[in-house]
Amino acid sequence: MADETNQSGVPAAARSNPVVKTIGWITGGAVGLYFGLYLLIPVVAIGIIWWVGVKTIHDNVKQLFLPAFSVQTAQLLMHSFGLMYIGKLNEYFVVDVVVVIVSAIGLIWLILKPGLGPLILLGIIQMLRVINGVFATLALTITGASAMFPEFGEGVGTPKSLLLHAMLSALAIVLMILAYLKFRKSTNVA
Repeated sequence: MADETNQSGVPAAARSNPVVKTIGWITGGAVGLYFGLYLLIPVVAIGIIWWVGVKTIHDNVKQLFLPAFSVQTAQLLMHSFGLMYIGKLNEYFVVDVVVVIVSAIGLIWLILKPGLGPLILLGIIQMLRVINGVFATLALTITGASAMFPEFGEGVGTPKSLLLHAMLSALAIVLMILAYLKFRKSTNVA
């Protein structure tokens, strides 16, 4: 008998396992304590995007990709607002604008025609974000955030914000892989 899963694909046995629940609560609490308010905006944005998607997208295949879409759309919005906030035209700004445009194209492609193509495009972007976020976090931790970005003020380009973006990118990669595996399983009728 197949194990029942909820919409997120978590098996019923895992949802009812007290050890899994405890690990989840501890991990969530630790992440929340470390990131504090840095985490609030992305979590709220992800929740709103996911909720709107659940209410408006009725295609089961597209629903599989909704968690990955929600995380990446929230990231895209945060990245876009960050660019508007900084508003300085330099070589990094131009690269960031290109990343925002390519990400938007990939997300539109993913929600209109879910499949391997948009997942590869978005996966490459997310992998580059993970690498960039981890290395930038290490560099800022070693040298000090204020030494690298003094003109941007507190909170912009800090190790916590960069690490959070890297973690969201890693989460997006995991969600895309899980969605694609479910997608392949649902389309491969044996």
